[in-house]
Amino acid sequence: MKATIGVSRSSDTIQATEEALWEAINKVRNLSPMLVIALPTYDHDYRLVQHTLAKMLPKTPIIGASSISTFTNGGLYEHSAVALMILAADESTEMSVVTSYSEDIENAPIAAVMNALTMLRDKRPGRHRKYYNTRLLLTYMNAATGSAELIVEELILNTQMDYTIAGGLASKPKDIDGRKPSFVFTEDGVWEDGLVVGEVLSNVPIGVGVEHGWKPLDFKPHRITNIKDNMLIEVDGQVALEFFISVAREHGDTPPSDWDKLADMLHRYQIGLTLPDGKHLLRTPLVPLHDGRILLTAPLPVNSTFLVMTTTESDLIDALKKTLTKAVHELNGIEPAGALIMECLGRKEILGERIFDELSIIEQLIPDVPFIGYHSFGEIAWAEGELSGYHNMTVVVVLFGGEKVL
Repeated sequence: MKATIGVSRSSDTIQATEEALWEAINKVRNLSPMLVIALPTYDHDYRLVQHTLAKMLPKTPIIGASSISTFTNGGLYEHSAVALMILAADESTEMSVVTSYSEDIENAPIAAVMNALTMLRDKRPGRHRKYYNTRLLLTYMNAATGSAELIVEELILNTQMDYTIAGGLASKPKDIDGRKPSFVFTEDGVWEDGLVVGEVLSNVPIGVGVEHGWKPLDFKPHRITNIKDNMLIEVDGQVALEFFISVAREHGDTPPSDWDKLADMLHRYQIGLTLPDGKHLLRTPLVPLHDGRILLTAPLPVNSTFLVMTTTESDLIDALKKTLTKAVHELNGIEPAGALIMECLGRKEILGERIFDELSIIEQLIPDVPFIGYHSFGEIAWAEGELSGYHNMTVVVVLFGGEKVL
């Protein structure tokens, strides 16, 4: 397999898309593109990005999502960038790629999953998927949904755990009007309330790593005593916002008077759900409300217990190192052809300028390997031996092997 990337900083959407695509195609040389993964920044017109890609490569599967910022070997792009990756099959690679989509994920998430999987089945070529020893579902969905966890669970169950699943939620800047949605797209169109899935079947290995780098602040369990869907109302019988403010004060954090900065402070204290293997799945206290309730990134059961989690910049960077190392190990000695990275926007906000240290580390650990990534509103991963499901404050790495396993 061969992977190439292309990036353009042109403010004109059509020009930027054309330039990025031609840059990637020129590196592919005489190989036919099998999949285009596009992650343009939010200030571009996504319909024009999708239309331009579909027009230039009318027979090639395309999948993508809006991104608050994207990054490649060339650096970090926070505005006016179209970045994309092309996957192509060389003479040693057998590969089949189809995409699907479904709408209305907010109101009918289970039906959306079934519709997307049915479309994959109908578009799939004749050769059965079990012929291929690598089966990946690359998955993106819109950020507005409160059903992300349910959608990921349904994907896992309805594919009978027969796929590696990786992806994330589309993202958009905070200062954009809340009514303006994020976007996901394939070669078939663009959706504001949709799920898109790319089925990648191949005979080359794919390595996946998942880590977050957060640790329990202490090991005192707390109980959710009142919650409605993903609106946290009380913890340990205390108003939710007051609970997190008291935790912050106990550990030397002075709650800011500015309401927006209060939300940033909350993000430094994650809800950690303890899993049977001792690892912790994170859920983010996302938005504080003036009545003391807190909007979470996913629903949680009443009476469930959690640990308050915290992190440092160094812990986050170490987590990226571990993620990359695990993904490389999964390739069993095969050199990677390319890397796809989904990293939570919250990690970027905590790291600040040290986000550039992360880019340097990627270059050091997988030198000369083209990579593309974006900062998401939630991450998706299902892989054997990994922290699996729907994630917050996490980084997911997918490495595409360069040749088949003999």
